[in-house]
Order: sequence, then structure tokens, then C-alpha cells
Amino acid sequence: MSGPMPALLVAGRELRSTFLQPLAWVVLTALWFFTGLSFWSVVSISGVYSLPAIEMQRALFTATLFWLPLLVALPVIAMRLIAEERQTGTIETLLTAPITENQVALGKFLAGLGFYLVLLTPFPIYLGLLARFGEVDLGAAMAGLLGMVLVGGFFLAAAVCASALTRNQIVAAIVGFVAVLSLYVAPLFGSQLAQSGPWNTVWTHLNLLDTLDTFAKGVVSTRRALYPVSGIIFFVFATARLIEISKGK
Repeated sequence: MSGPMPALLVAGRELRSTFLQPLAWVVLTALWFFTGLSFWSVVSISGVYSLPAIEMQRALFTATLFWLPLLVALPVIAMRLIAEERQTGTIETLLTAPITENQVALGKFLAGLGFYLVLLTPFPIYLGLLARFGEVDLGAAMAGLLGMVLVGGFFLAAAVCASALTRNQIVAAIVGFVAVLSLYVAPLFGSQLAQSGPWNTVWTHLNLLDTLDTFAKGVVSTRRALYPVSGIIFFVFATARLIEISKGK
């Protein structure tokens, strides 16, 4: 089969399989608990300093309180997507079907992205609750959610690529977490070290917190979106090549 259909079939099969795993429900429960706790903390702090609802809305998309649980959850989501297939040998069976490595890699990524979107379902609820405290900018909220999907998708693609490196799911989770954390933190340190000049411009452009903040302000910047979108394409392509290399091993 050609076109996107094989990738969608892989994604559908993998997503159904994911929700049959107890780990998926543990991740969902834990992440929803921690993001709910983070939301309560933001609202409490904002109440102390009398911050308007629009500032709390921006914090919802950019605060480290919300992203730290996601940085842990994304590698856990991705760790089994390919490593488990390699461990059980089913990846070879899958590749005997009329499907390419690129389609398998894309399907696996889309399955992980689908689960990630489920993880984000409380955020519209948080926005509704914020609307009770004051005015919420709906356009900025939609842009902020788009920014979360793009940046989270970038992290997820890196974690899926880590899953293609090994047969061991624990190793895949550790490598994925290191990769995701590096993508999140490295530009922050880089921009601090290069406080001026061209390198500072480069690090600033790679700073995903700035990307999230730009989108949270309601600015859908194609320049800001280019980096995470390019990163997704790169890591999905790299995952496909790793699957190709690992065939028969």
C-alpha cells in the first residue's frame, strides 16, 4: 500500500494496544494528577499576587510546573513503541507486510501523538475554570494549545527515535528522557553563556520555552513553528533509518 493509509493503520493498531496496557492508565492518572496540582498551585500563587486571568492562561502553557511531568511522561509513552517490537521480533513480521520503514515510523509517532493529545485533555478544562476568574483570550488559548502540540510532538518524536535504538524498554525510556531534557534545557544554558552575538540569536531561536510563550500570547509564528516541525520530520526519518538498519538483527 502507498500513501498515508498504512501509517494510519499502524497508528490505530498501536493506539488501541497502548490503551490495553496498565502502564498507559498509570501514566494518564499520574500526569492528570500532577498537572491538576500544578494548576491549583498557579491559581493559588496568582491569587496571592493578584495576577489577572490572562497571565494565569500564559502560565498554563509555559510554566515548568506543567512541563516537568510531560518531560517524564513522553519518554514513557514512547519507550515501548518500537523497542517492544524489536524485543519480541514482531517488527520483522510487520515489515514483511506491504509497508515501508517510513510508514512504520510515522505510524508509531502518530500513535504516540494520539496518546499525548489524550494527556492534554484537562487543559481546555483548566481554561474554562480560568474564565471564571476573569477574561480568557480564546484565540491565544487556541494558539497556546497548538504550541503545546508542536513542542510536545517534537519531544515525542525524539523519544520514539530513542525507542528505535534498543530492544530494552527501560533503556529506551532513559535515553528518551535524556534527549527530551536536553532539547528543553540546552538552549536555556546556551543563551545564558552566549549573552550577545550570533550564537545568542541561534540559542534563542532554539529555545522552546520562547516558542511556547510566543504561541501563548496568541502569535502563531511560522518562524517559531519551523524548528519543532523540522525536528519532528528529522526524528521520524531517523527512526525509519534505525528500523531499516535493525532489520534481521
